[in-house]
Amino acid sequence: PEPWFLWVAYNAPHAPLHAPPSDLIHRELDDDASDIELYNAMVEALDTEVGRLLNSLDPELAAHTTVVFLGDNGTPESAIAPPFNPEHGKATLFEGGVRVPMLITGPQVHTPGSHSDALVHVVDLLPTVAEIAHVPRTALPDHLDGLSLLPWLADPAAPTGRDILFAENFRPLGAPPWRFHELAVRDEHFRLVVTESPEDQQSERLYALDGELGEGPLLEGPPLEGHLKGDEKRARRRLRRALRRLRRDTRWEVSPRSVA
Repeated sequence: PEPWFLWVAYNAPHAPLHAPPSDLIHRELDDDASDIELYNAMVEALDTEVGRLLNSLDPELAAHTTVVFLGDNGTPESAIAPPFNPEHGKATLFEGGVRVPMLITGPQVHTPGSHSDALVHVVDLLPTVAEIAHVPRTALPDHLDGLSLLPWLADPAAPTGRDILFAENFRPLGAPPWRFHELAVRDEHFRLVVTESPEDQQSERLYALDGELGEGPLLEGPPLEGHLKGDEKRARRRLRRALRRLRRDTRWEVSPRSVA
């Protein structure tokens, strides 16, 4: 019965990198294929399988079905091709580690083929799916970090629903103390990355986002110090305030250390 929700989690592309079955890719790979070639072939195999799944839907059903395609993290270091930085990929808080593809099609998309620059997050999927399924807001938890994406599906140029995005990376997995702890907060133009050590030492780096898939230039942080201009200083203060606000919010499970 409708409404229904189906989640399909593909493992590929993922290590161990390998040549996919030949019927899923357009050409055979050489025995000495590079990690980049293997990874790209695995992406193509994924694309083939997603296409097979979508093509299996009855056209009438597909016409009123919303489909979301979303990556979970960035590309592993050995599979990153120039001009992108291999050190800014999977398991990092750089653009190459946390900025992933998200494609949405369905009756809520008023302009097929359009693109939105809105700052969105994977946590937005729950309220989006709930609204599509006409789940009343009162049936959802009181505190949700996500926002419904339906306004941007209707109008890609709609005003942004949030002004910052937050990400956190720590090891080992589980509760603190952690051997490694890194936090990042970004707005439309800048990213602040804060790295903490078990000794309560802290360093931060500020990047200018260039609007492309790369990170953009490092503005301040090792080895650059004291070179920020007026707009850049204001951006750093703004992102520091945003991070402090997030840490005070009990909905976020962030360690309680303060950010200067």
